[in-house]
Amino acid sequence: MSEPSSNLVLMGLRGSGKSTIARMLAKRTARISVDLDFFSPQFLNAESPADALTRFGEAAFRDAELKALEKTLARFRIVLALGGGTPTHAPSREKLVAAQREGRAYVVYLRASASTLRDRLISTDLSSRPALLGGDDPLGEIEALLEKRDALYLALADETVECDGLDAEQVVERVLEVWRAGGS
Repeated sequence: MSEPSSNLVLMGLRGSGKSTIARMLAKRTARISVDLDFFSPQFLNAESPADALTRFGEAAFRDAELKALEKTLARFRIVLALGGGTPTHAPSREKLVAAQREGRAYVVYLRASASTLRDRLISTDLSSRPALLGGDDPLGEIEALLEKRDALYLALADETVECDGLDAEQVVERVLEVWRAGGS
């Protein structure tokens, strides 16, 4: 079966597997994988999202993220892993919606429960992932972030893949299935 022409955009909370799944999908589909969390800080000459947020603040980071998103969505044959907060920034969300409307982007929400996200993040280095809700505990804010963002992600997504209980290869298969069925 041929691959859709639209860029594939993965969205979800940290720990949902966006970066890993994007790399796997890019390899399977002979596309380029772009991780917005690593591309965006370059616009601020920062080393990581945490560095960018600490040195320049959230407004500057979101502006850099918007520039990275615009540049990425202008390309073809991309598998894009959004930053978890990218859809919460109205200008970035508008760019995504415009790309969807024009058939240039197919957005898949990698949805996972708070317990799955926590389990995945416990074994990772959280130094490049600052707390986002004003505290200092990225693991402790998972439920609040999920509650705050889930409806937004669901509304923006062309399709949602439930990731609980699936390994990375199973998620890749589900994403390919929904993208082939619905992507343009």
